[in-house]
Amino acid sequence: MICIRMAGLNVGIENRFDFSHRVRGFETEDSPDFTVSVSAEELERERELGGDMPEDYLEFVCAYRQIAERLPECDAFVMHGAAAALDGREAYLFTAPSGTGKSTHLKLWQLRFWGRTSVLNGDKPVIRKIDGVFQVCGTPWRGKENLGTDAILPLKGISILRRSAENRAVRIAVREAVPSLMRQVYLPKDPERLARFLALLNECLASVPVYDLACDRSSAAPVTSYEAMTGEPAGPEPVILPALLHKLHEFDAGNG
Repeated sequence: MICIRMAGLNVGIENRFDFSHRVRGFETEDSPDFTVSVSAEELERERELGGDMPEDYLEFVCAYRQIAERLPECDAFVMHGAAAALDGREAYLFTAPSGTGKSTHLKLWQLRFWGRTSVLNGDKPVIRKIDGVFQVCGTPWRGKENLGTDAILPLKGISILRRSAENRAVRIAVREAVPSLMRQVYLPKDPERLARFLALLNECLASVPVYDLACDRSSAAPVTSYEAMTGEPAGPEPVILPALLHKLHEFDAGNG
């Protein structure tokens, strides 16, 4: 069994294959708060979808689905998004369908706010209510670039990102945010856990502002989201930014 610690929880995974290298830095020898396992049937379904992916990776993916099913019991849930840590004190989450540009926007934040911003989780962080505050928690499930840490930071804002030729960020009401956000969260299959999740999400959105973020891939994009979500001026542009932006656009072009 593999046991990891994330979101302040010890989670046991009864594994068939060795994916310990995929959870490096999250391992713990403490007793698990709960344990999950992946059935042979679920693994086979994932194999049909995953094609030539290694068996340990397929089990790793399935295990997170089982963990996400249990998280509402612990006042937590999984949201698909890229989470930025700002000044090591607070977190901001960018969510959108895959391929929209979440990772690119996070890179732009890192470039524009050089030395102040890091990646908390690049793909599937956990949001957990701890001592009455909703926190973004790093996990080993952090996207193809494997970017993130095991940090836990207060969630200060959520941006629903969409591509646009202009940059604009507007705070939106909960009723406007819910349809988009419901497509980016794990919905438990168990009715009691689903009810708990829905109550948690409602509580989270009542306390954390949500923004509609229309943006391009220019240096103005991170300024727009930063100023909207933090309520502070972005400050002067770092002198290294133009050269790094050129490298970023080269990277994007080379990766389709």
